[in-house]
Amino acid sequence: MITMNRSFKYSFFFLLALLSVSCKVQGPYYKNSGEPLQKKYPAKENISYSLFLVGDAGDAKQSSVVFSRLKKDISLMGSQSAVVNLGDNAYPVGLPDKINKWRGKAEEALDTQIEAFKSYKGEVFFIPGNHDWAKGKQSGYLHLLNQERYLNGRMNRKVFFPENGCPGPVEISLNDTLTLVMIDSQWFFQNHYKPLSEEDCGIEDEE
Repeated sequence: MITMNRSFKYSFFFLLALLSVSCKVQGPYYKNSGEPLQKKYPAKENISYSLFLVGDAGDAKQSSVVFSRLKKDISLMGSQSAVVNLGDNAYPVGLPDKINKWRGKAEEALDTQIEAFKSYKGEVFFIPGNHDWAKGKQSGYLHLLNQERYLNGRMNRKVFFPENGCPGPVEISLNDTLTLVMIDSQWFFQNHYKPLSEEDCGIEDEE
């Protein structure tokens, strides 16, 4: 027979309930969807810098609600802020060539993200994930370069880091006390072609 104290018993059943709900949920979640930004954060004059981290936005239908909300939030923060898109920016295999059947879906996802930053005065960065490397397939490097050119071109500045399929790290100073360090973790898992030389990425040894 299994015995448990009352607090553990309640925790156990709460965990079971949580797991049963989490298995059924499909839609995006974000905190306090109806509240204005001012109620969630300190007064603007008390904030030295704001950093928004957004990941796995490659499905346009799923991410459109999140980016609609994000657009409102970042508009209140101004130039002393930045958004970092943490990878898997385009489903399902990054940004393939124009003849590929997934090209339209990928462009739609990227355009949803670009639209959110049109009038934004802060910094924007995109880091690749495994989907952007075509989920590790042979075409990964090509799809990655396609996305880098597409995003930089549409936003009229460099927003995709690390550049040229290199692993990084890339350091960017956001203000006097805050430095952003970006690394492409998928590079380390990519078994097909990736830039490796000292000339391309400054890499002396892959290990």
